[in-house]
Amino acid sequence: MSSVPDHLREVDTSGLASEDKLETARRLAREYWEVEDSIEKIETMLADAKSRRKDLIEKEIPEHFASCGIDNIGLPDAGENGVDVVVGPFCHANIPKSWPIEEQERGFEVLEELDGGDLVRVVVSVSFFKEELEDAKELVEFLRTEWPKANEHPAVMEKSVPWNSLTSFLKAYIRDEDNDPITDEQKAALGATIGVVARIKPRKEK
Repeated sequence: MSSVPDHLREVDTSGLASEDKLETARRLAREYWEVEDSIEKIETMLADAKSRRKDLIEKEIPEHFASCGIDNIGLPDAGENGVDVVVGPFCHANIPKSWPIEEQERGFEVLEELDGGDLVRVVVSVSFFKEELEDAKELVEFLRTEWPKANEHPAVMEKSVPWNSLTSFLKAYIRDEDNDPITDEQKAALGATIGVVARIKPRKEK
């Protein structure tokens, strides 16, 4: 006599997964967890490696090379043809749009103080809906006159400086010995990092 209870004999089990399918489901679930766990560990290792690289290139190597009186050292067995680790000046500057307006304005003021105001670009923008194309054309045509619909479409003025142009300007400014040293406050206003760092330079194949 069957041991299956009466109340289960009429249950449709055709939709239930087989044990093989359940085992596959367990395997996939475990693989998913293992992949996620691996990614987390790799990301932690990467963050640690980047932190260590920053210490090496910005502090430990420049300071130790300076104490040795050298600015480069060769590693002939590194890479395909060898590399040189070279210490030299570094400069990077940026006034990002993500900064608060007052901080951006202070950056532009400092740039003016350093006679670099001509790098600033000013963009005036006005938003229109698609059906207002004629109004947009009208504004373009009379942009420099008293436009009667200015209240409906207030203009937005943005100032910016390309980071690469700002960086190039700052490098040239620093190289010119006739210029005054840039203060820490000016560096901060320009989003500038100025110092000595180490860089890896692969050797060319002979």
